[in-house]
Amino acid sequence: MLRMELQFYALFMTVLSGIGVGLLFDLLRAVRRFLRPGPLLAALGDLLFWGAATAMVGTGLFLGNWGEYRLYVLVGLLIGLLLYYALASPTVLWLADGLLRAVAWALHLLWELFLRLLWLPLLALAGLLQ
Repeated sequence: MLRMELQFYALFMTVLSGIGVGLLFDLLRAVRRFLRPGPLLAALGDLLFWGAATAMVGTGLFLGNWGEYRLYVLVGLLIGLLLYYALASPTVLWLADGLLRAVAWALHLLWELFLRLLWLPLLALAGLLQ
């Protein structure tokens, strides 16, 4: 049996892994709401999510209790997910939505600048050379 502080550390790492999986899932939800991908891209996003979630939980298990899967691991993951969704999920979704909108606005602005400052003058110059 592990010493008490190691048991608390292992439980803490599983709770932290559950919080991380919840955060990762909310980021996927925000990107999906923003981009509205088709079925193929949605499936690719799911695959990437599960790969990242598996790596995150596996790393947490390895760091927390040397990769041993016990009942408290599942309990810790569920506690972490519940804590995340109860305390942080709405705020994270709101921030992610705002960040995605800001990035889209900045990219649109850069595209407009490119068109007006480079592309349209090049088209005008090409028209003069003909």
